[in-house]
Amino acid sequence: MANLTETATWEAGIYQLEQTDLVIGGAGGISNTQGQQLANRTTWLKGQVGLANRLVDTAWIDVNTTLTAAHVGNAIIANADNKTLTITLPLGNTVPKGTIIPITAINVNKSQVTIKTNSYTIGFPFGITYTDIIQYGGVGRTTMFLGQGDSIYLVKGDPPPPVGGVISLTGSYWYVIAVKGNFDEVGEAVYSYKILPNAVEANGQILNRADYPRLWEFAQSIPGGLPTDMQWLSGISGQSNAFRGCFSHGNFSTTFRVPDLRAMFIRALDNGRGIDLGRVSTVPGGYEKDEVIAHNHINGQYDRLLRYSNGHNTVSMGGDITPGEPDIYSSAVIQPYGGAETRPKNVGLVAQIKA
Repeated sequence: MANLTETATWEAGIYQLEQTDLVIGGAGGISNTQGQQLANRTTWLKGQVGLANRLVDTAWIDVNTTLTAAHVGNAIIANADNKTLTITLPLGNTVPKGTIIPITAINVNKSQVTIKTNSYTIGFPFGITYTDIIQYGGVGRTTMFLGQGDSIYLVKGDPPPPVGGVISLTGSYWYVIAVKGNFDEVGEAVYSYKILPNAVEANGQILNRADYPRLWEFAQSIPGGLPTDMQWLSGISGQSNAFRGCFSHGNFSTTFRVPDLRAMFIRALDNGRGIDLGRVSTVPGGYEKDEVIAHNHINGQYDRLLRYSNGHNTVSMGGDITPGEPDIYSSAVIQPYGGAETRPKNVGLVAQIKA
């Protein structure tokens, strides 16, 4: 006795046997049609259940690609390989809601991989609010960027529900449900023993905006704006380093400059507290030169170098032999004390910016 050959196919319908149908068995026989269709559906469903805890395969992408239904169920490996690479998420209703697409970027040694959509927006992190939609003029975020080894999981769903108003938008949205990488940390200053993945040394270097779109996007969002590169280099009167801790606009076209944090201690901005009153540049990253607070030196029983605190001066000749009392002959030249800077005990690490 042979078994039916099952195919992983979703049958559109199950045949209804008619009273006029003849009993015909065997492969393709009408009496086996219903069993065949149900067996095919079962095999298809079993495969779909498997997608809940595994992926079917990997899909390597090394050219600009618009994903389709054929990519669903695969782990997308975006192999940048020293190229500018853009991956566009599936359009319209070409994939069902609830579709999850995982993307990991590798060989990102030129420019961060661009993930984009032409179908409304990508909600990040973990959705998008009504306020966000109004802020973006009903369009929302349409691009995200992946650095070396970064991963992103996106799920397709409906537009977010209205909050405090009516949204006329229709269609499908992509939502970020999990990430691995610097997505929430771009622009953070960090210190380590070596340059970390997806970070650049904070040494005042010029970068291409196209190579570091996430970091350039962050730089543009800093309150107070960015200095020009001329301002960054020349500073302000009396302080050539005034803007060296800031990003700059670069050439206003294709480049920007990162802060130079080398050999710098970090201090929180005063922001109205009233302690750090000597700071000239109050923007985030503004430089403040070193200083020693005004103070007095305690000189024992003397209020001056050669005078008792009662006002009696020591004599200028050698006749005064009072023990412990300085005079011109016994006083030594005051020598400078200290080194090249004022500093606490410290260890040196490499200053860098997450990109």
